[in-house]
Amino acid sequence: MSLRKAGLGRIAAAAVKGASALAIGACLTVGSGIGVAHAATPPDPLKNWSVAHIEATSIANAEAAPSLTLSGSFRQSGQTVTLNLGIKKGQGCNATIGGSKTGTMKMIVISKTVYLYLDKKFWTNAAGSGGAAIYAQINGRYLKVSSASLAKSLALVCNLQGNITESSSKITVSRGIVSTLDGVRVLQLKNSDGSDVYVTDSSKPEIVEITATKGSNGAGTLRMNVGARVTLVAPPASDVINGAKYGF
Repeated sequence: MSLRKAGLGRIAAAAVKGASALAIGACLTVGSGIGVAHAATPPDPLKNWSVAHIEATSIANAEAAPSLTLSGSFRQSGQTVTLNLGIKKGQGCNATIGGSKTGTMKMIVISKTVYLYLDKKFWTNAAGSGGAAIYAQINGRYLKVSSASLAKSLALVCNLQGNITESSSKITVSRGIVSTLDGVRVLQLKNSDGSDVYVTDSSKPEIVEITATKGSNGAGTLRMNVGARVTLVAPPASDVINGAKYGF
């Protein structure tokens, strides 16, 4: 199994496509940004762990966490895409997905209820002048999604923990250096496709960053905070409109 893909881009793209048939990003592999590595000093808790065990354990810890956040940006298809996602396992998530050319989508998922906000650029990219007119009618409010199939598609974003990695027999992983990231000791796991994964250098390794500087899936950086607090709050009723009126 390889950590080369975080799954976020794939799921985020599906959510965006479900909202307006406009995919912001297809698959996220992520860029440089770890900064200058600093030599670490012993002891090294993972010294005697195999790479496979480190990888499997860090994945399991992310999947089992009651909550986590992810944030990052990358270049893809000629635009910069930014992603911010907070997941509360089994309860929902909130997400903001923005493309410098395609616009921004905000989503709040609480249980099976989905609230969706699309900015003016998003609407006009999806439907031209008609989209601008719809945006004016919505007037900055969230759409409450009533379509069961669409809500299910959008809510897949909240299931990211079940899709953190993608197996590939063509990608090999090797042990890199121990360095520091924001004052935390991390171990680099080097993927043969040019991407790197950084996990905490501790007896409970957790993924903290995935980076890539090249590749067909885009270059950028994704930060993960396993166990970070996530709060889910529905928009005020005055800021919500029935999405069925607009095909949602």
